[in-house]
Amino acid sequence: MAKSPKKPEASRKKVSSNLNSRMLIEEQTAAFLKSGGKILQIPTGTSGVTSGSGQSQAEKKSPKATS
Repeated sequence: MAKSPKKPEASRKKVSSNLNSRMLIEEQTAAFLKSGGKILQIPTGTSGVTSGSGQSQAEKKSPKATS
């Protein structure tokens, strides 16, 4: 039976980091729910941007003309 090649150290760290992140999110979510928080499901296509909330991206990028 052939030995499987060892994963490079960076690959193992990435997997470990992903697992740690996932565990941290699960712990934080559990604490949030335990404290009475609720998770809402937002319908697809719903935007968090409300009309009239300030400048548009185009307005922010274009320099203002000076007279």
